[in-house]
Amino acid sequence: MNKNSLDIRRATKDDLKFVFKLSNENSVRENSFNSKPIQYENHNEWFFNQLQDKNILFYILEFKKISIGQIRYNLNENNAIIGISISEKFRGQGLALRGLEISTNEYFKTNELPIYAYIKKTNEGSIQLFKKAGFKLIDEEIINGIDSFIYRLKK
Repeated sequence: MNKNSLDIRRATKDDLKFVFKLSNENSVRENSFNSKPIQYENHNEWFFNQLQDKNILFYILEFKKISIGQIRYNLNENNAIIGISISEKFRGQGLALRGLEISTNEYFKTNELPIYAYIKKTNEGSIQLFKKAGFKLIDEEIINGIDSFIYRLKK
């Protein structure tokens, strides 16, 4: 598999249905801090707010021009909080790692603040992904009653 066929681009209004479907995949919901299914009306409002918010960097991962995932950076005063989701049928191929590397490189072109990833302790796939991408474990926290790790990547 040629991982060089992987690109990221900024999300657009045309990505609404893709992100909705991806966000409701069982494993994505399972690994989210709010595991309830997302209703389309709520998603629609949330999605367009994300696109308009100047403190959100919202990327779509494409493999051979097919949308396979999303990466979001929520920028605040002290850091950026990252979230990533990859479609189930594209996992286990190294594409998430490559997408994470591409997006963090893009982020650090214009931002100095560290990137934080909040990950459920039960989400072994994400833990390994962020470790491989150079993120360092810095703390543990209970989020919404869930034991979690906090990983950080500095420029």
